[in-house]
Amino acid sequence: MTRRMADSMKILQVMVVFILWRLPIDEACSPHHGFFAISNKPSKGRNSGDFFMYAIHTDGISSLDEIEFAKDELGLACDISLTGEIRTTYSDLWGCYLQLGMPDEHKESRFGTFTVSHSSGKSVNTFIRRKTKLLDTGGVYTATVYPKTIGSNELAESDDNSIGIVCNHNCQTIEWFKGNRRIMNAGPRLTVNNTEDAGIYTIRRRNRAMKHWFVQIEVIVASCPALYYMNTTTYQCTDRFLSRVCLNGGVPKNEEDACTCPPYYMDSDCGIRVASPPDLFVLADGQRPLYCGDLAGGNAMCQGYLFCAGDLFGCQCFPGWHGNNCDKPCREGKWGIACSLSCPRRNRNCNRYDGIGNESTRFFD
Repeated sequence: MTRRMADSMKILQVMVVFILWRLPIDEACSPHHGFFAISNKPSKGRNSGDFFMYAIHTDGISSLDEIEFAKDELGLACDISLTGEIRTTYSDLWGCYLQLGMPDEHKESRFGTFTVSHSSGKSVNTFIRRKTKLLDTGGVYTATVYPKTIGSNELAESDDNSIGIVCNHNCQTIEWFKGNRRIMNAGPRLTVNNTEDAGIYTIRRRNRAMKHWFVQIEVIVASCPALYYMNTTTYQCTDRFLSRVCLNGGVPKNEEDACTCPPYYMDSDCGIRVASPPDLFVLADGQRPLYCGDLAGGNAMCQGYLFCAGDLFGCQCFPGWHGNNCDKPCREGKWGIACSLSCPRRNRNCNRYDGIGNESTRFFD
């Protein structure tokens, strides 16, 4: 290589680095693309304070009319009495939030499954439960399962096929419902076996349901087996190429060869880390990130945030947290979305948000 060619290569490398550095954050680092919802501390007691639910679109919205909250077929539109705007700057409108008061103020609209919809047709389910040790799901709000083979109604075997609660006493008082249909002879746990088992299940204690002593779990069934996605052009199950392995807690999409990424990660396989603590944000834009602490009623560490992206991702606690209220730090050796990932053997004390480094040397609460 001549000296002139070497100098040209160096100049080109500098130009590439400069161009990448100049890219706005929303073009270079968009962790989760699309519409999603967040429930802030989804397990609420009588004295837990107001409940906040956030609906956010990573492309931004032009008006609050684009978003609607609904529960039990009752629309709760983004009007000024119930909601407020989510902005990063005066000109950037990313979504809106719903605020519900104490149980005595909103008894009929407080507990259950909420559907958050965008005018594009995208909708996401999220949840709010009564805080109780009697109906402990271990922090599970959704379970994603897959058909065993293409065209089969039988589900592939998985730990996620078993849903339910931890029961230590009075287990005979537990009742299961799917819609208005009661499921007979079901104990603390239920195993789903068929693709027709998709839906929302209600678990309650007998004679306490009217007092909102119930929890709900959504079973999400993929259209194709795990190594395939539903091609919306051919309407056939197609081999995955990019999303055979989703990294860092990502989940394959149902109708696309790509992964739905948890917060802080991007790319088709969620392999690119956008930021590390203390940069704990919900999304990034061209001006500055929307940090967890920017959300009304929120906190800087994303504690208590249930992240719901719909599709096959469902709802899981923000990275670094787990539990029914998404407010318990990961145990030693665990990290990531809902604390579902394991630290490497050489570093069992890894950072609970991104799995690298040492917890004692990084920003944490």
